[in-house]
Amino acid sequence: MINFLKFSHLVFILSLLGTTLYSVVSPKVKNTALIFWLSGLSILTGTLLVHPKHWTFHTEWIKAAYLFIFIFLLGIVAQHFIKLKNPALSRVFAIFLIIILCLVVRDAVTKTTLI
Repeated sequence: MINFLKFSHLVFILSLLGTTLYSVVSPKVKNTALIFWLSGLSILTGTLLVHPKHWTFHTEWIKAAYLFIFIFLLGIVAQHFIKLKNPALSRVFAIFLIIILCLVVRDAVTKTTLI
């Protein structure tokens, strides 16, 4: 069961990263709902992996991942409203969100935080 959770978590995170990259390439396509679903599924599978892997929610890189995902979701909401007014600014903002996702992935792979 834990291998299925790890595989699902990896698929959801990579799909989230790909969907966010796609929103940079084609800013006219509305991916907000898909990004929210993939974010929710990523958070759910990541949360379900914490205790079976004998980690706690007080682990620094896990706290950082939740913080970055929260910032990412706030950014998606902001990007949705920016996209309606200024597509060029929306593209820059999407690149910022991709950097945040890369930080989450980096923290999870190395099991450390940047600081």
